[in-house]
Amino acid sequence: MRNEHEAQIFGDSLNTIKWANGMHHCRNFLLTPLLNEIVRLKNCFSELQICHIFRERNTEADNLSKKGTEQDLGAWSVEEVVDGVARQLAPPVFA
Repeated sequence: MRNEHEAQIFGDSLNTIKWANGMHHCRNFLLTPLLNEIVRLKNCFSELQICHIFRERNTEADNLSKKGTEQDLGAWSVEEVVDGVARQLAPPVFA
């Protein structure tokens, strides 16, 4: 993995983006460990932006979200999107 200090994350779930940015409180106790992991990972970056993108306007975000639902709960995949093409930077990590 690269030694990056700044990152942008785009997601198509507005609720998840709001939870990750601390704008709303998540009441689903099953998601609490994942949201805690997001907070932990945010602290690893000097700047981390988590932004919402509408699914209809970005098929890549939609494809990545579908791919994410196929992984085991607790699995994290690090990918980079360049010119609309996603490539995996590291194998999935299981928490």
